[in-house]
Amino acid sequence: EIYFSDGSNYCREDLIQSLILKFDYPINDYLNVGVFGSFSKRCTDGVYSTDYESMDGGVALGLNTTF
Repeated sequence: EIYFSDGSNYCREDLIQSLILKFDYPINDYLNVGVFGSFSKRCTDGVYSTDYESMDGGVALGLNTTF
């Protein structure tokens, strides 16, 4: 447990979970296609109505080249 000097975060617990995936596929020697995905979840348990959960996610598609 972490105790803060102001006392408002007494007995507060935070849990953060993250998952990140990235795949690259070469088309030829100069061109790659990539897919990137991310998901994160945060849970906070505390006192004085500070309990909450949040989730974020996203996907990106990329095209990379060298010359």
